[in-house]
Amino acid sequence: MLLQYWTFTYRDNIIQGELKDNHIAEATAMNNFYGQSEFISGLMGEETGWPLPIAQGSRIYGQIDDQTANLKIEGLTQDQSTQFVIQIEATRN
Repeated sequence: MLLQYWTFTYRDNIIQGELKDNHIAEATAMNNFYGQSEFISGLMGEETGWPLPIAQGSRIYGQIDDQTANLKIEGLTQDQSTQFVIQIEATRN
């Protein structure tokens, strides 16, 4: 069985995507967020220890060309407890 998670568009070096189905219902949530919990403002605790499935509607967007990739992934976890923004910057050597 092939499960589709994300839909993407790519045009003129711009990529955009959205998590359309996280497949929690099939127990195959492969897009997970691992983060830290903040106990007191500014004081980070241990990693959560459990993967938090990413909620449908989370997005990826940015620019990709032959030499660089500048992307952001942002959204919420499935339980709506954690909002996240991930910045990815890469250069080919």
